[in-house]
Amino acid sequence: MHVTAGNIITHLYYAVAADGRLLILSNFNEDFMSVAGLCANIGLGTESVAIIENGKYIETFPPAAEVDNYQVKIQNGRECLYQGVSLSRLISREYLFIEKKNWEEQLYAYLMNQFEFPILRRWIPYVTEEAMAKKLLHISEMKVIGETGLFDGYEIWHSEMTNEALLSILQAGLSDKKIHISEQEQRPLDFSDMDDYFNKYGHTLVDNLERLLKPLTSMKDKVEELTFIGKSLYPQQAAVVNGAVECLKKKKYAFLIESMGAGKTLQGLGVAEAFFNQEYLRKHSEKTVKEVYTDGRLIKFRVIIMCPAHLVHKWEEFIYEESPYAKVEIIEKLSQLTALRKKGKTPAGKEYYIVGKDTGKLSYAYMPTPTQIKVKKPKVPVCSHCEKEFLADLRSSCGCGCRKWELMEQREAVKGMICPKCGEILLAADGSGSIDETTGEYRVLMPENFAQQNSANRFCRCCGEILWMPACEPVDNRIMYWKPKEKPKKWKKISHYANRAMKGRKSVWVMKGREMLYKELNQLTDEEIEEMDIYGPRRFGLTRYIKKYLAGYFDLAIFDEVQSYKAGGSAQGYAMHDLIKASRKQLALTGTIAGGYASDLFYTLFRLDPGRMRAKGYRYSSAGERRFVEKYGTVETVYEIKEGGNYHSMSRGRVITPQRCLPGISVLIFTEFLLDTSLFLDLSDLSRYLPKLYEDVVIVPLESRIYEEYCRVRACMKEEMKERSGKLIMGSFLQFSLSYTDMPYNRGSILSPATGEMIVEPEDLSCLIEEGKLLNKEQKLKEIVSRELGEGRNCFIYCEYTGERERSISYRLKNVLEQTCGLCGYEVVVIESAYPAAVKGRSGCTRRLRKAPGCSSQMRNVFQPDSILHLFIKEKKYNYPTIIFYQLGYDMITIWQSSRRHYRLNQTEECRTYYLVSERTIQMDAVELVATKEVATSSIQGHFSAEGLYTMARGIDPRVILAQSVADKSEKKEQGLRKMMDVLNERNNQGRETASYKKMMVFSELTGLSEVPVLDDPFGEYEAATGRDILDLVFAFDNHNAGEPEDITLKQEETVDSEEPEDTELKELLELLFF
Repeated sequence: MHVTAGNIITHLYYAVAADGRLLILSNFNEDFMSVAGLCANIGLGTESVAIIENGKYIETFPPAAEVDNYQVKIQNGRECLYQGVSLSRLISREYLFIEKKNWEEQLYAYLMNQFEFPILRRWIPYVTEEAMAKKLLHISEMKVIGETGLFDGYEIWHSEMTNEALLSILQAGLSDKKIHISEQEQRPLDFSDMDDYFNKYGHTLVDNLERLLKPLTSMKDKVEELTFIGKSLYPQQAAVVNGAVECLKKKKYAFLIESMGAGKTLQGLGVAEAFFNQEYLRKHSEKTVKEVYTDGRLIKFRVIIMCPAHLVHKWEEFIYEESPYAKVEIIEKLSQLTALRKKGKTPAGKEYYIVGKDTGKLSYAYMPTPTQIKVKKPKVPVCSHCEKEFLADLRSSCGCGCRKWELMEQREAVKGMICPKCGEILLAADGSGSIDETTGEYRVLMPENFAQQNSANRFCRCCGEILWMPACEPVDNRIMYWKPKEKPKKWKKISHYANRAMKGRKSVWVMKGREMLYKELNQLTDEEIEEMDIYGPRRFGLTRYIKKYLAGYFDLAIFDEVQSYKAGGSAQGYAMHDLIKASRKQLALTGTIAGGYASDLFYTLFRLDPGRMRAKGYRYSSAGERRFVEKYGTVETVYEIKEGGNYHSMSRGRVITPQRCLPGISVLIFTEFLLDTSLFLDLSDLSRYLPKLYEDVVIVPLESRIYEEYCRVRACMKEEMKERSGKLIMGSFLQFSLSYTDMPYNRGSILSPATGEMIVEPEDLSCLIEEGKLLNKEQKLKEIVSRELGEGRNCFIYCEYTGERERSISYRLKNVLEQTCGLCGYEVVVIESAYPAAVKGRSGCTRRLRKAPGCSSQMRNVFQPDSILHLFIKEKKYNYPTIIFYQLGYDMITIWQSSRRHYRLNQTEECRTYYLVSERTIQMDAVELVATKEVATSSIQGHFSAEGLYTMARGIDPRVILAQSVADKSEKKEQGLRKMMDVLNERNNQGRETASYKKMMVFSELTGLSEVPVLDDPFGEYEAATGRDILDLVFAFDNHNAGEPEDITLKQEETVDSEEPEDTELKELLELLFF
């Protein structure tokens, strides 16, 4: 059969018509022009369509007025066909293709999509009956020509429904009580705002949700398949563990989003244990939980945990203390992973491997590979189908769905670096196109663009070649004594200050012979540059090895503090991806999943669930991130408006800056990405097991002389921001504004990061603290500390801006407290952010917190408090129930985590947090910002309110808000701050009724064993043998050959079973080494 329109004829696949109108037509031919021409003629709406069979016209249709055409290429080996489809726009508007067995659901979808009235699903039979009676709906006769089997089971309904007609049907049905919204009598809603609405009618929303949503599991207050050695889960924690286990059965990953102190570590361990216990018991229904824990050889799984370095030993200690039969190994060397590879994929028992995120990510350094600069015409990859520029990685697909591309040579020759593989000009590959929108020139890469590795210079757009190689010194494996001549390198590595204010250094790559050009572009002098060795350490990334050689070795990967891996191009982000690829399931733990930006979630979600992200049309690229932020966040684009003689109010003009992600998160992220994979637990949910928590803002009067100098310096810096430096000086501006009133002395000149010139020099007001004088804020600190110590309460004081010891405010406060509060030197300890090192951070801080007996005061820089500090540990016998923020910064996540260090489960004393702020300064705005952000972020973490949703959607950039702050003396502002703290205190202390529940059984109660039996693992001991153990093995091997009794000691009280088979591999190794 054939089809013709105008003077073009092609083969007919099928045609569908109703009421004499052609609705769908599909044709095909070997010639693309014939298919495209037929579709074009149909789309013109002037040509009739005729169906031909055996040379005779069997059906003719009038011209179609509104048609959409599609063509596709079909490849079958060497044969190629083109198919065209023409769809009438009357489909889904007037003509509905309805499946007979599912007609109610599809008609309901049509009415909800096409009309503005909300309709309940159960009203569809009534609406259909009334519409057919009024001839607004009827079933048309469907005529199919050609391939008829495609439309079996379908009907075509013709609709003449309008908004007015549907409204009339609904009003008549409601008045006649043929349909109803609810069986109960309805009354008008009466509420003043959204919070009032939720208070009055929230229970109906919960009832509706419980009816519509189907939870994976009920809220069980115990985990039947789990027990720990000494601890028991609270009912709320047990419910979270049960939910996470059920989630992992259905999906590959789950989030545990819990506030600080809610017990994420214990619950994460519980999820791992319970999940694999349930998996074993499903396969062995004859076994019981008691038998599982009595015989430690039954359960076998392998878990890898990635966490911040200071939590590595915490996890190790926790697993040994609470998980029966567990074996833990901290991964620090590549040799440990090679030994694990030899063991194979089958675990020997409960195996836990822990790797610090910093240890796991470290690998060799990289250096650029391009070395030549040429002048030639650049080539741009374009899609073979739509001929649009291919912006993404060549391995991905175009926006039209095509994955094929070809290089299109441009007309104009340019000068730039060339790819060492394909020899083409290198263009920026960051997904923003080959042409700069502001200048109209090609974005050609020059040597100065390879100073540091980034998304623009990572690979060649023409061939996909990676443009960076390992910067490691070659291995010296010479056989002869002479050293081969090394080829000279075209690149050199240097370091210099990151800005003109000479704060911080960075290392960059510079092509030899172009050093002067780089120095001119960055305004550098020879004295500021330090040449570095081009070679870095030779090491292979641990997580990269795991991905490449240990895929499938791990049953579960746990990512603690997953918000640390949010960046798309960070090394620790790639390390997280490596472990995901090597594990079967993933569990992500966090206390603050988002810091106010939608982009914080993009790469984390993409790594855990790439299928869902791709299904929603996103790609793992900066372009995909921008699309994600545009939908779920806030984006700023600046346009330049050129005004002529007439004013055009709707004109946008030319884009002069790229899009910038601003704070702000849509609640749709919660419903579309987190609702089915996340479990939330806040300390307020556990408040019945906690003491009271009070937060108070203490507003201190500011000395007039300090205030005058504070205003003068800020005014000078504001003028500089307007004239030259702009946002470059914002960091210095905020640091001065937040810290000067606390320490108005020992301060140097403020330099411009852009030029290095002095902006202003603050006056030194050391006279205010001479002869033992105290500043007003110091006096208030002394009063609070004295009062707290009088109640027998230890205090912990946070300081933000500390600097060098000679200029540090921490040591000034230490002297003040020792002199005014009658404390000895060892009773006031300063813990600096740089001490101790990350891996030893937890134990180092614990030792310092225990130093001072009785009542004492500690001070710590607030930069690294997130999870190192625990100000209450019952077993360690120390407690710091009072926290005082002497200074505040603008890192909201850090401040939130710092303010809850004392508020933990098993805390026995009332917890208090004081925020000391100077009046008429932006310190007041900083406290207000902390409280506002806490409300906003609680929305994405399961606690909703009207203010939270508004703030969450609006977005607040803390740096900009503080910089724009007027900071005037306002009694209204002070009252607002105190009122906000009252609201937070009310929320923190709600639900304090007495809790009564039956605790979960611990190991000894479940099994009847007083302690966990020790399992023998000879193979494991060989792998973990030390140098001394190897020597013992050698001597034992000699004795064995000499006829001595076989007794190979590995460790004290552990021997190799004489009945075990001989370890031939070890024997061969020893023979090779010593015989």
